[in-house]
Amino acid sequence: MPIDEFLGLSPAGWAAVAAIATVGTFLVALTAVLYARRQLKLALDQFQEQRNAQVEAERPYVIVTIEPSRATMRVQDLVIRNIGHRPAFDTRISVDPPPVTTLDQPGLRLSEARILTQPIPLIAPTQELRAIFDNTTDRLQRNDLPEQFTVTVQYRDSAGHPYNEVSTVEWKTLEGATFIDILGVHHAAKALKEIEKTLKRRASE
Repeated sequence: MPIDEFLGLSPAGWAAVAAIATVGTFLVALTAVLYARRQLKLALDQFQEQRNAQVEAERPYVIVTIEPSRATMRVQDLVIRNIGHRPAFDTRISVDPPPVTTLDQPGLRLSEARILTQPIPLIAPTQELRAIFDNTTDRLQRNDLPEQFTVTVQYRDSAGHPYNEVSTVEWKTLEGATFIDILGVHHAAKALKEIEKTLKRRASE
């Protein structure tokens, strides 16, 4: 065997083998690095998703709806509610177009109510603010009043993080649905007052 050969390979052959081995080692290392990078990215993405979910779950969340009054389905209320888990501060509500109702009177207009013209200092979690929106029967007889409103709600959490959310509310959502009035203490008191008036009227005859 020639002195410059080993296992049938010349020094040049062994140099080629070494080069191939080096390239192979580099490729294995590169694959490991790329895999580790991908796993790190997945872990960071998962952590960020969990963090976002935690922040979302713990944040204040103020919504504005138009829904039936608790007293009767024939009246609808404008409801401002914090469905989040933290208090909302300095809540400002803008309704476009400004609400006009069949109940509006000089000095008693919903669009001029403080909850729609001034910031609400604090809305605690689960707290809600209600104002009569309109009488459903009377409003259905009007064709000049808007059916939908764009509501913009701006507020901040206790850390000062601001929120600005826009939604659409519609007062005719339950149009065509059947319902019943559940009579309660309010109705009983009203009925007693009517009986009292009737008795007084008959006593004076």
